[in-house]
Amino acid sequence: MMIDRENLFTEERSRRILETAIELAEKGGFSAVRLRDVAEQAGVALGTVYKRFQSKEDMLMAALEMQMNQLESHVIAEHIEGHNPTDRIVSLFDLLTAWLCGKPKLARAVLRSMAAGEPALSDKIASFRNRIDAFIVGALREQDPGPLIENAKLISSTELQLAHFVQGTWFAALVGWSARLHSDDVVVEHVREVTELLLLGQQAQAVKVDK
Repeated sequence: MMIDRENLFTEERSRRILETAIELAEKGGFSAVRLRDVAEQAGVALGTVYKRFQSKEDMLMAALEMQMNQLESHVIAEHIEGHNPTDRIVSLFDLLTAWLCGKPKLARAVLRSMAAGEPALSDKIASFRNRIDAFIVGALREQDPGPLIENAKLISSTELQLAHFVQGTWFAALVGWSARLHSDDVVVEHVREVTELLLLGQQAQAVKVDK
């Protein structure tokens, strides 16, 4: 029986397993995260690992979620800077990109897990993307994203559409970064370009409606 997801990040053995998976991924990438090796280095039985995680990909997604919890506290405590919506969204993705790409082998392992197409990971990926949406809208409004994370109904359809496009651009640019096609600076620049275009489009649409 799988452990309750809500307790996964507070239960000591689970945290040890995830911290070990992160360490192995950062040393050797996706292929280095073998469940048997994780169990051995974390000092737990292999069966203990399987009670908590269905696969390597599931474990890496949980590791991402655990780190996201830590980042979320930082983002909420340290307001994103910027004099306008574009600058605030770029500031957000500068932070997110630096956080993810700061451990490049782990980042590539996580991106590979997300692209694996495992149905069992769908809910976890959706949860991660919903958080990013809330971060984007929080930056857009210049407000704490916490309430938006707790209640997605507070986000308008227009805001959500913008968030989806910005986030999609970020992921596509991260795939290019993962393939070593460009630097992490280019990832953030792509976010700036699409944000500017989307906001200009929304402004033009608002003018049309007013007329």
